[in-house]
Amino acid sequence: SGSQRGAVAKGVSREMFHLKKKKKAEAAAEEPAAKQSPKQSPQTSPKLAPKAAPTAPPKVKAAAAPPPDEAQVKEATKKAIAMIKKGLAADPKAQESGHPFIPKEWAATMKPILGSYRRFVERCSAFQLCQGDPPAKWTVHLAGAALAA
Repeated sequence: SGSQRGAVAKGVSREMFHLKKKKKAEAAAEEPAAKQSPKQSPQTSPKLAPKAAPTAPPKVKAAAAPPPDEAQVKEATKKAIAMIKKGLAADPKAQESGHPFIPKEWAATMKPILGSYRRFVERCSAFQLCQGDPPAKWTVHLAGAALAA
C-alpha cells in the first residue's frame, strides 16, 4: 500500500513498519471502550445494535358500514337536493372560478349514503353539470337553467 512505500522510502524496514503498526493495534485494543472512537467501537454502531420491536400496534381497519337501504337513500337525496339548491341560491358567485359548489356537510353526512358529489349531481335530474376545459373545472346548475357558453 501507499503508506508502506512511504515508510520504505524513509529508510524504515518493512519489519519495523509492521511492528509499529502491530503495537498501535495492541495499544488501541487495551484501551477501555469509552475512550475508543465510535468508528472503532462496535458496541456503539447502530447497525450492530439489537433491533427494537415496533411500539405501535398494527392498524386495524374499521368494519365496513352496511349499505344504506332505499328509505335512507331517498331521504338523503331529498336533503342533498335541498342543500345544493340552497347553497347555489345563497352564493351565486361561488362557481365563478370554474370549480363546483360543494356543500360543507357533503363528505361527512351525504357521501357515505349517496357516494361522490359529482356522481350524485350527474345522476340527479334536478341538476345539470357544465364541464370546463380542464377536467377539474366543472360547475353545477339547476336543471333547465341557461348555461353560460
